Amino acid sequence: MQNTNIIENLEPGHTNRMDWQEREAVAPKSRQKLLEDIAYLRQTLNLRKTADDPASLPSIERLNSGVTELDRQLRGGLPYGSVVEWGCPLGKGGRKWVLKFLKNAQMQRSQWVLWVSPKEEGNPKKPSLRSLHQSNLCNVDTGNLRIYPPAWHAQGIDLKRIRFAQSNAAMRDFRPMWSDDFFQIIVLDRPVGLRKEDFAFLHQSARRQKSLIFILRDHYLSNSYGNVWAKTRMQIYQDHLRHTAKAHFLRGGLTSMSEDLL
Repeated sequence: MQNTNIIENLEPGHTNRMDWQEREAVAPKSRQKLLEDIAYLRQTLNLRKTADDPASLPSIERLNSGVTELDRQLRGGLPYGSVVEWGCPLGKGGRKWVLKFLKNAQMQRSQWVLWVSPKEEGNPKKPSLRSLHQSNLCNVDTGNLRIYPPAWHAQGIDLKRIRFAQSNAAMRDFRPMWSDDFFQIIVLDRPVGLRKEDFAFLHQSARRQKSLIFILRDHYLSNSYGNVWAKTRMQIYQDHLRHTAKAHFLRGGLTSMSEDLL
């Protein structure tokens, strides 16, 4: 697939971030590499599909963030089996709040995460990598996504249980992922060209696999144009001068008003 670029993990040999080199291992540019990776991990970790075994599905119905006020507003956390649409404007720190949920998914359930970003080349929503770059989660070099592992590790992310990929046609290139329960958390960061029927498909996939699918936007969400398939629609923005953060829930929270989190 020409639009797909799988980026493997860079696993640190030491916990000291100064020992990590700023490099990445780029796998063959095909979704087949990701499928082979999943098959290998299932075999080596003695994992099996759970879609046909209801007893083995996650017993935790909601994924919490570890932030008391945010989890209270979400009635204990984000519900598995649903789509979450998240407004993440540039420079507002929204993605670092997303990572709080991902960290707990890895720590509490040892779950695997797939993070899909658009490719810079041919993407009409340029600059597509500024959000991650501005959060120091990656470097941008000649238009390529270069994950910076120390920044993700500092946010509590287990690099062994996350896979990064790039695609401008995620619904097509990663279609096998929607019928596989290996990744219980899937993040579509600034997805390109999603249609209404795609949202419906993602909703059905999340329900069937009991997974959580995050859709991250580079703008504030609005009720004037709503995604009916997202059970939770929210945005968190930080005031760096006042050292505060507010969450605004358009759907899925106890209130629709902005609440102080810090």
